Amino acid sequence: MKQLVGPRPGRFLDDFVVGEAWTSPSRTMTDTYFVLFSALTGDVGALHLDDDYASRHRFGKRVAHGLLLNALTALGASDLYRELGGTFIGFVEQSSTFRRPAFIGDTVKARMEVLRIAADSPKRGYLHMRVTVVNQDGLELLEGTHVYLVRRRQDEAEKPRSESSE
Repeated sequence: MKQLVGPRPGRFLDDFVVGEAWTSPSRTMTDTYFVLFSALTGDVGALHLDDDYASRHRFGKRVAHGLLLNALTALGASDLYRELGGTFIGFVEQSSTFRRPAFIGDTVKARMEVLRIAADSPKRGYLHMRVTVVNQDGLELLEGTHVYLVRRRQDEAEKPRSESSE
């Protein structure tokens, strides 16, 4: 199997700046996304799949699964993941608030912004991100946070030095 992202060193925790941001490619919500997400998760709620039922609901039409919108904020779908390369250790925390629904036909995109950088040790630390999903009108549908564990650059002063003989 071809490896899509190699273990090459990427950006270290120390290379990030609060306020830096990345936007993922936009996606237009379709019936296919709704059906496939339902099949994957087992969430077959009528509000997501049944036009007749949804027409009588307060939104008047089918809405995307909240977790489908959340999935669009996945690190692996962004250029940030490619920039991290081999420095990414793990995804350790996530939160989200759903502000508005997404409907079939809406075009949505995710955005990630560095909120905070917290060194945990000389070798690693936490990259705190604000994540949002907006629709084609710029309305925020989801707002949340992600926390990633990322390798740090070793401080040159802390590295052992070999003694030279004269």
